[in-house]
Amino acid sequence: MSQLASKLGFSTLRRLTYTADGALSLEPQYALLDATSANTRMTLANASTGNMLGKFLVIECKNASNTCDVDYNSSAGAQTETFTAAGQVLVLLGTDNGVWKKVA
Repeated sequence: MSQLASKLGFSTLRRLTYTADGALSLEPQYALLDATSANTRMTLANASTGNMLGKFLVIECKNASNTCDVDYNSSAGAQTETFTAAGQVLVLLGTDNGVWKKVA
């Protein structure tokens, strides 16, 4: 597991599950959004926060029964990615100017 983490640019592999609105300002690398029972909106801090520069953040929607989305800043400004089905994935890269670049 540590070799995979290193190849992906992570210090460790960590997974967080969000089940309601919440702001993310740490280094999970993989976040699972679960909107089964409530609207779930993740707001990402600046990519330079929490040691995310040059690292990938994978966000997956576990359930989109309610609103399930991610707010982040890209080089084009404020962005919102709304998931419409379970299993959808958003991959972001923390760039050196502190914004997030959508990779997939």
